[in-house]
Amino acid sequence: MYIDRFKFRTWNTWNKVMHGFKDYKVQGKNLCNVDGPWIFMQCTGLKDCNGEDIYEGDLLEWAEVRAAVEWCDDDAMYILRETYSYEMDFCNTTKIVGNIYQNPDMSVGEI
Repeated sequence: MYIDRFKFRTWNTWNKVMHGFKDYKVQGKNLCNVDGPWIFMQCTGLKDCNGEDIYEGDLLEWAEVRAAVEWCDDDAMYILRETYSYEMDFCNTTKIVGNIYQNPDMSVGEI
């Protein structure tokens, strides 16, 4: 059984490159054991309307709203950060339009 919930990706803050799950060995080193500029993001286990995995930090759009996916420690769940602070309960038209690292200029809220 394949579980998407335990997939990760990383953002390298030095060279501004996103590394997917299969890219975790860079220059022969395991990223989990390397100090450096890595921001790890976990897959939520959900997919957008195009079948793409949704990760922490992704920017989602639906019904003229854009929101960023965040982990909420207080509630131990993923939430959508935007003007109305929806929980991660959305329709099948929700699509990934970017992420907070590669698209820092994209605002959240009504679009």
